[in-house]
Amino acid sequence: MNAGKMEEMLSNLVTIVGGMNETLQGVQGEVQGLKGEVQGLKGEVQGVQGEVQGLKGEVQGLKGEVQGVQGEVQGLKGEVQGLKAEVKGVQEEVQGLKGEVQSIKEEIQVVKTEQLSMSKKLQIIVEDQAAVRENQTIMDGKLTKVINKLTDIQADQDLIWKKSVQNERDLGKLKMHLQL
Repeated sequence: MNAGKMEEMLSNLVTIVGGMNETLQGVQGEVQGLKGEVQGLKGEVQGVQGEVQGLKGEVQGLKGEVQGVQGEVQGLKGEVQGLKAEVKGVQEEVQGLKGEVQSIKEEIQVVKTEQLSMSKKLQIIVEDQAAVRENQTIMDGKLTKVINKLTDIQADQDLIWKKSVQNERDLGKLKMHLQL
């Protein structure tokens, strides 16, 4: 093999290695982009978790209100029992109380409806959170593939550099031999 051909091969190898370096940098940029997407998804998951906690707090508040209303109903029933001796003067008041009890029952029904609606919303949020987790798992898998590919590219680059150095040495030896 003549020296010109060796130099041409060496030049081709250097060009290939340069191209691989550019490819490696592009892949590293993609990895950084994927990492950013993963961080964004993690932020979304935390936001959804915060919303879930807020909804749980609202549900607890509604449960407290229902218990308070139930306590009021029990108090009203006690008053009705105590007022039975004064039926004549209290009949209008009893009618008023019956209206309030009905109103409270309607409010309880509204609260129950709202609670059911909150439960449905909570279920939707839980499903959304599961979808976000699934997306995060997919992104993690993609990131692992990219990292594996980068590792392979790095190993290939190291091998090419090793071969290039060996070819340089061989070329130097050949030049020295040809000069003798």
